[in-house]
Amino acid sequence: MLCQSCGASSSNDQVCDYCGVKLVLKDISDFLRTEDSKRAQVLGLKEELSYIFNDKDNSDQVSQRLFEKIQGFIDDLDLKRAEFLSKLALQETGEGDEALLFSAEVKTLYGEKLTGSIQSANIKQKYILDARDILDKVSSSELEGKVNELSTKLDAIEGIKAGQFTETVIDQDGNVRNSDAANTAETAAGCGTVVGYIFAGLVGLGFLISMFETF
Repeated sequence: MLCQSCGASSSNDQVCDYCGVKLVLKDISDFLRTEDSKRAQVLGLKEELSYIFNDKDNSDQVSQRLFEKIQGFIDDLDLKRAEFLSKLALQETGEGDEALLFSAEVKTLYGEKLTGSIQSANIKQKYILDARDILDKVSSSELEGKVNELSTKLDAIEGIKAGQFTETVIDQDGNVRNSDAANTAETAAGCGTVVGYIFAGLVGLGFLISMFETF
C-alpha cells in the first residue's frame, strides 16, 4: 500500500514499513468532484490520490506530490493516468506554469503516439493544437528551455504524414517515437524479391543439371 506520509510502497497495509506511520486510505470522494472521483476509481488511483491529498489544505505539498506522480506516469508512458493527474494539477494550481507544462507534455506525447494512425489523424491534430495553446500560456522564463523542447517536438510530429509510421517505441534517449513502417515494408519487399530471384535461380540450375545427367 502507498504510504500517505512518505509515499513509499509498503507491504504492510496497516503501518508503513519505511516511516512507521499508520496507513489510512482516504475517501477520494471527499476532495474530488463526482466525475473526477469516478474517473479516479476507473484508473485505479485511490492510493496515489490518498498520498497526494494527505494534507489537502497544504496546497504546496499537494501540488508537488501531483507533479511527482505525473512525472512518474509520463516516464512510464502511462498517459491516461498522467493526463488525469495533470488535469487535477491545473485545478489545484490555478493553471500554474509547471502544471501547464505537464499538461502540454502529456498532450504532446498523445499526439506522438497517434502519429501512425490514419484513422486518428484528426485526434492527433487536436492534441497538437491543444499542446501549443497550453505552451503559449507558460510565462516563466525558467521553463523556457522545456517549452522550446516541446515546441520542437510538436513541429516534428506535425510534419509526419499519417500512415508513415505505425509502431510506438522508445529510443535510446528515452523519447517516444514511431518506427518507420513504410521503409520496413519496402525493405521487407526488397528482401523478398532478392530471395525470390535466388530461389528461382537455384531451381533453374537444378533443372539444367538434371538434363545433363540424362544425356
